[in-house]
Amino acid sequence: MTDWYIVSVIGGETFYFPDGYILDSTSLVQIESGQAAVNNPPLQLLWGSGTIWNDSGDKAILYDNSNQVVSSACYGIGCALGGTASGAANK
Repeated sequence: MTDWYIVSVIGGETFYFPDGYILDSTSLVQIESGQAAVNNPPLQLLWGSGTIWNDSGDKAILYDNSNQVVSSACYGIGCALGGTASGAANK
C-alpha cells in the first residue's frame, strides 16, 4: 500500500500508509489517532496523537497510489459532503 493514503475531508489531514506496507485481502487494519492511540503494525497504525475527526461528522476517503478513490466512509455532517477531498495531495 505504498503511496496509498486516507484523507479526513473536513480537516484536510492526510494519513500515508508506511512504505512497503502490505494488507492481505482477508485482513483488516485499524488506523488510530488521539491521545490513547496505539501503533502496533500490521494490525494498528498510528495516524497521530492529535484529534483528526470532527465531532459533528467527517468523511474519510481512501486513495490508491494512482490517486483514485478506492473507498470512503462518513458519519454525521460528513455524509453530506461530496466525493472528493480538498485535502488530498501527493506525498
